[in-house]
Amino acid sequence: MLDDEKMKQKANKKQKAEKEREEQAEIEKANKQRLDRLNDQKADKEKERQRLKSCTAPEVEGLGEAIDVRAMDDSKLTVFVKTDVVAPHRTTKHPLCSEWIGYINHKGQVLVSEWRFEHTLGKERKASDSPNLKKFEKDLDEFVANVLRRLRSLDTMDQSMYAYQFVHLVKKSATPTNFKCSLLVGQLIPSEHQPLEIVMRDVKKRPKFFMPKFASAAVCALKWLHDQQLSHGALDKATAWFNKDYADPAFLISDFFILPGLVKLAKQFSATISPEGSPALEAEELEVMKKAQQKDRFAVGSLMMDIHSESASDTKNIPNLCQDFIKTCQNEAFTTDHLLEHRYINHGFFEQLHVSRSSLSEDPVGNYESTASSRLMKDWAMRKRLGGGGFGDVILAKNKLDGNDYAIKRIKLSPGQSELTGRITQEAKVFSRLNHPNIVRYYNAWIENVIETGSDESASTIPTMSAPAEAS
Repeated sequence: MLDDEKMKQKANKKQKAEKEREEQAEIEKANKQRLDRLNDQKADKEKERQRLKSCTAPEVEGLGEAIDVRAMDDSKLTVFVKTDVVAPHRTTKHPLCSEWIGYINHKGQVLVSEWRFEHTLGKERKASDSPNLKKFEKDLDEFVANVLRRLRSLDTMDQSMYAYQFVHLVKKSATPTNFKCSLLVGQLIPSEHQPLEIVMRDVKKRPKFFMPKFASAAVCALKWLHDQQLSHGALDKATAWFNKDYADPAFLISDFFILPGLVKLAKQFSATISPEGSPALEAEELEVMKKAQQKDRFAVGSLMMDIHSESASDTKNIPNLCQDFIKTCQNEAFTTDHLLEHRYINHGFFEQLHVSRSSLSEDPVGNYESTASSRLMKDWAMRKRLGGGGFGDVILAKNKLDGNDYAIKRIKLSPGQSELTGRITQEAKVFSRLNHPNIVRYYNAWIENVIETGSDESASTIPTMSAPAEAS
């Protein structure tokens, strides 16, 4: 009996020692794993430091986390978070969206819109309580794939649009209890450009000068979009930008095509994780392209009203031609082509061009404007003046038929100087025969009469020759 007790104690002691050895082994294993993780983290940090050093220029400061994304051409792109620059304070379309400034080597600053779709089940809740996010995840994947396919099919971009640099989906976790996905949308927007909602006060100071510029930029951008069977869908003071360049101020458009779909996804996500009291999804008809394009045109008219007036009903100080253009924008019966054909696009351009020249004490070719029936006015939409000299000026214009941009050189011809006129026309003939990759491509030329306004405001008709060439 005593021997049995001793054997039992011995067995218990042995079992206890074995358990202690196992526990010690587990502790040593955990410590080793922890040490390995720390070493891996140190190695990753050193690797990241070396990559930062190799990927960025030495003079670039304030760079934080590096994020690898896929560019629009599917190449690898590294975006660095700029820790010393704050994104413009523009109104975002949904609380799930936040914006920050990134840096791309050899390209510069990029505005990144980050859409965060995150939901974590609390500890006190069961896994069975988690929302079914599988459908949302599938819709998100399909949305990104469709957007990338559509954007990558675009060969060219209108110069009034900001091009997307990347649309990249980051999936950190997609389990029922822990869902964390982010969609990063990057646009290369220079730091000196500001949303219209921020600089509206400055723009309102010179409405007659800025409204034609905005109308031309917006309509040309919509023409390009609608010709691609796309729409903007969210054109407003937050997506219209102003380049406050005193030499050549311009308006540009951001966030085209993608934004309405992202807002719908954000609402779908909110409704999935919080079904009660969630806002209803947008009506299906808003996705119909015709409705979306009507919305784009209406937005142009509304923004022009904002630029010129303190209130939407204040139209008494808006010129009649401009009022008619705004009404055309907001009339569902008209298309984008109607806006491009509207007389205000070119009339307003020449009007602000004359104002600009007089303010700069610059009048190299005199104040002259094509008549309403001229080829220049009928076939082209003026965009901006590129330059000028003693004989004429050069205007960037969009051809209404093919939608491409051209540089048009206008030369004033003097009826009394036949020798000079002959030399200019001969130059056009020689230019038409040139075909070289380093020479701007020539298309055609024509002569038409224009109305010249002298210093005494009297008008006279003079001939000019216009020659469009390829615009880079």
